[in-house]
Amino acid sequence: MESTTSSPNQQDTANRRKSGRTTRQPALFSQEEHLGSIINGSAKRKRTPNGINGNAPEDVSDGERSSGSEEDHDEESPDEEELREQRRAVRNKRSASKPVAKKARMTNGVETPLAIRTAPSAKSRPTKAAKVQQARARKSQVNQEGLYAEVFGRGQTGEAAAAEWLSDYEKNNVQAMRDMVNFIIKCTGCDLQVESHDIEDVDNVSGKLGDLQEEYQQGNTADYPLTSRLKQYSAFRSVLVEFFDALIKTMHASTILYSDTTLYENMQEWLGTMSSSSIRPFRHTATVISLTMSSAFCDLAKGLDDSIVRTRSQLNGEQKKKSVNKGRVASIQQNLQAAEEKLDSVQTLLRDGFDVVFVHRYRDVDARIRAECVTALGYWILTYRQMFLEGSYLRYLGWVLSDTVAQTRGEVIKQLSKMFKDRNNRPALRAFTERFRPRIVEMAEADADPGVRASTVELLELLRQAEFLEPDDIDAVGKLIFDTEPRVRKAVAPFFVANIEDLYSSKLEDVDEDQLNEVLPAEDTDSDYLTPKRSWIMFKSLAEILTAYDGDAEEEGPRNGSNFLIVNDLDSRYMLATQSMFPQMDALKDWEALAGYLLHDHSSSRKSGGNAEIRNLYRLQEGEEAILLEVLDYTVKLHILELSEPTQEKKVRRTQKTKDDILEKQELTAHNLAQIVPKLLSKFGSVPAAASVILRLEHLLNVDLINDLQSSTTTYLSLLDDINKQFMSHSDRNVLAEASLALLNAQGYEQAKDATEGKVQDLWDSTIESLHARLKGQNVSARGTINPKLLTEIVHTVTRIANLASISDSTGNFETKPSHSKSTKKSQRSSQVSQSTTLELLLDLAKRGVADEDTTPQFVEAEDELTPTVLKAVLFYFMWKIQALRTAVTSKATASSISDSVTQLSSIYISFLETLTLISQSRHTLDPIRLLALSTMLDLATLFSTLRQPISKNKRVVELPPEILAELAPLLSSIPPALTTLISRSHSAAEKHFARKARKTLEAEPSSSKRRKHGDDDDPTAPPAEPELDDQAPPEDDSDASESSDGNEERDDPDSKAQAVLVAEKDLCDLTGKIVLALIAGVLKPRGIEEKVLRNRGRLGSNYREVVSFLDQGQKKGKAAPSKGQSTNGKMGTTQKKETGKEKSARTVIEDDDEVEEIEDVIEEDGEEDLERRGLVEERTPEEEEREGEEEQVVNGDEVEDEIMGD
Repeated sequence: MESTTSSPNQQDTANRRKSGRTTRQPALFSQEEHLGSIINGSAKRKRTPNGINGNAPEDVSDGERSSGSEEDHDEESPDEEELREQRRAVRNKRSASKPVAKKARMTNGVETPLAIRTAPSAKSRPTKAAKVQQARARKSQVNQEGLYAEVFGRGQTGEAAAAEWLSDYEKNNVQAMRDMVNFIIKCTGCDLQVESHDIEDVDNVSGKLGDLQEEYQQGNTADYPLTSRLKQYSAFRSVLVEFFDALIKTMHASTILYSDTTLYENMQEWLGTMSSSSIRPFRHTATVISLTMSSAFCDLAKGLDDSIVRTRSQLNGEQKKKSVNKGRVASIQQNLQAAEEKLDSVQTLLRDGFDVVFVHRYRDVDARIRAECVTALGYWILTYRQMFLEGSYLRYLGWVLSDTVAQTRGEVIKQLSKMFKDRNNRPALRAFTERFRPRIVEMAEADADPGVRASTVELLELLRQAEFLEPDDIDAVGKLIFDTEPRVRKAVAPFFVANIEDLYSSKLEDVDEDQLNEVLPAEDTDSDYLTPKRSWIMFKSLAEILTAYDGDAEEEGPRNGSNFLIVNDLDSRYMLATQSMFPQMDALKDWEALAGYLLHDHSSSRKSGGNAEIRNLYRLQEGEEAILLEVLDYTVKLHILELSEPTQEKKVRRTQKTKDDILEKQELTAHNLAQIVPKLLSKFGSVPAAASVILRLEHLLNVDLINDLQSSTTTYLSLLDDINKQFMSHSDRNVLAEASLALLNAQGYEQAKDATEGKVQDLWDSTIESLHARLKGQNVSARGTINPKLLTEIVHTVTRIANLASISDSTGNFETKPSHSKSTKKSQRSSQVSQSTTLELLLDLAKRGVADEDTTPQFVEAEDELTPTVLKAVLFYFMWKIQALRTAVTSKATASSISDSVTQLSSIYISFLETLTLISQSRHTLDPIRLLALSTMLDLATLFSTLRQPISKNKRVVELPPEILAELAPLLSSIPPALTTLISRSHSAAEKHFARKARKTLEAEPSSSKRRKHGDDDDPTAPPAEPELDDQAPPEDDSDASESSDGNEERDDPDSKAQAVLVAEKDLCDLTGKIVLALIAGVLKPRGIEEKVLRNRGRLGSNYREVVSFLDQGQKKGKAAPSKGQSTNGKMGTTQKKETGKEKSARTVIEDDDEVEEIEDVIEEDGEEDLERRGLVEERTPEEEEREGEEEQVVNGDEVEDEIMGD
């Protein structure tokens, strides 16, 4: 071992240079004898530094390991210095590619490696520079020849490739030009090439390219490198643009651009011809290259122009010196003249490129080529303003504003925004703005693409800052704060807030500053919110602008029905406008000041006095308070949301102090809100619209955040009294809904729960007593027997009952008779109404929904307004009863009590179901009351089906006893076939009505002869046909009749058409949703109605398709999993006998026949021919048959009008 280690040491000592340091050979771990050094006997043997097989030192790379004989190794072994340099290079290479490893632990002089798991290296997304470099070094081009391989295969930069090509051009210009032309052709995706004689024959360029095009068209030209998404063409455009940009600048630096003009002329000849090619790859690629070279010329012209300015300044400085250095002046003049000549040449080349390529390609049929031209022109204008910032070039951008493709229009807006951001460009853009401003405003209002509209609004904000907009334009853009598109509202918010600030400033222009400080001191956050502030003038300006814009919008009407808000039960347009304004308007952050402004008595500002002029600046006019109330509602909501959910840029790690500050702000908000809401109700509670908004403010109150428990309870109870007062004093449905929701929220606060229940019971007693009093002595179930005024009061009372039933258990109040005071007990004892429960009265009132011909139109409207509220109240009663029944089962109530409750519920359900059937049969298929009755019927059947499922409570599953299930049989039974037929007919009519309104095509229904074949006409369970009502749309729903009677004005109104389509779609989806739930619950047994619902799932729009998709999900959940012994895929259960084809077909036919006999005959409606044959409808006139034939063509797709695409 010693001799082995000393020999190389002596040799190295002899060969190395002498040094003052003493070195010693390190002991190598691989050369020591120890256990575990050989893990596998078959390991690969390697040569050690001394020629003995073993492991090589770890710090020597594979390239340094010898594979030859020992003599060769001794002869070629490097000296110590070279080995040291090699090892250092290897260490540097490893350290650059791998993280530094931890130093091994030493144990008894021997290194022990640490068991450290290396962290997995996350694959970072390649940067743009990495993609470009990868595109420069494509593996497929490494071994290729030509300029294409130099640019895309050698990994060199564009400057290097351009310099190398210019070097080849100086050696052989024809061959180099041939390579350049072949390179351009190769970039189009064409593998064809030109020869040297084609380059020399300049006059035959178009002929040669024509031959190439004909040959190229025979292949696949759909995809080419510039537009391809293949990985091999990643960053292709960047490398191509970089090369030609570097080529022009290299030609300029080497002066060959000016000394050899034929070079660029030949290139321009080929590119200009290719840019006019009929083949898109040739045309697009040549256009991009030509535009890139023109952009490079702009950079050169900008640099030359700056150089000329500096040179002239230097020349003037030299000439002003006392002792003029004539030689230096002459040299400067010579340089100046050379620069000017170069600039003239570059400008000439720019004009030629613009005339040859841009003028023809900016209106190309391909939108991508048009967008390329717009982008290039914008760059030219921004880079070389001296030439391109003129009307003769700017007009092209204005013309492209009317492009048919949104991408191109958006690119123009993007380039114009860049120009207007530079204030130095604005004077030169004034004439352009005057010419094309109306088109820009029109794009902001009504462009088809929301992104383009948002970008245009941002551009108009720059025009407003430059004072290029007229007052009408400012108002037109400001009204977009009510737009339906969130992106447009967000973009217009800075514009709108700037208008408010301008109005605010104009109000204060003529006001004396001292007098203003006296009446409205500077903002003070610690002052009382009721104290007048200067922000009140800002709120007044906001109210004025919102009122003006909203009034104009109502008078003019929306220009586009899809661009303006049509909100019913959702957030109002003012709230959505506030959502966009809130981040931009600082005054809205102080919502307490806005509340104080609304609570202020503005009648005092009418009084004369020294400060009356200033008070008039913030005095509210009629209608402005209601607008600011809605703004206040959404401002408080956004303020609370901002405190609870900070935005992304604020999502940092919160300290305890930050959390305490947020909690303090939340408590302050809750305290102020509890004080402000009662005051607002006291002032504005008499107005229904204002009351509903203020009640929404109460929903935002969190009582738990109020510190003083006693004070908070007292304040909240007082607020509940105000809510009860609003509930009983208003008949507006919105106020009742908001008050009910406020009471429901109040029940969630533990400290006020008992008091809230007492308040709710007081409301129950008052409303029930009022209902009984109004129905005293009246024929409750007979339609048209109550005068309309009293009937309206009854409607309001029943509406309050329905709202109370939606938030609290109504079973006790409905099933018990009302108690009366002693003074009235004797007089009401004989009254039949006083002896009835509230539920019995509601069931009798529901019978008034059965339509008849005796009721006059004066009573019909009030009667039809009563029926929906009654059905809603009774439906909530059944919901509470089902919940009570499930609770009784889980609480182990006695079987007798449950049985009595089920018996009573069954009789009520049967009676109510009969009433619903009569209502449905007495009305036409699309009558809203009939659709509501059918929906209520389906809801009840679906609700009762939930009793079949086991009841789980506290991880314990409880099933209904068999005797209870037997008594529930009437409730759990499926919907009768007669009612199924009514549902099917209404669904078919709703489908046809929506298809007619939306101009959609329906699949043809089975013929009447096929239905007769299966016994459809002889169905004994089907209800009698409704010839005068069924199968006919109501007059107001018939599109043809309504349009012909309303005149051409309404017929052409897009808003009315859009609204009619939405209403028809809503009715169809509502009914279909109920049917789908009933099918999933198994209460609609016939499969025929399921097939009818699914028949047009792909033809009636995405909303209908989504509703029907739940039917597929329900079927998947309802399928039972296969048992262990059964085979589902043929791999198990091999003992099953395989059915023959005849057995399969026979069984299928039998099953299908069974289904048809017991299913299809119930659900298909009678056709017109069947009804005529049975004498149930009158014979149609030829005119009616012709008109109905035209309707059939529109619905069934036999005739499709061309103007559908315009819609």
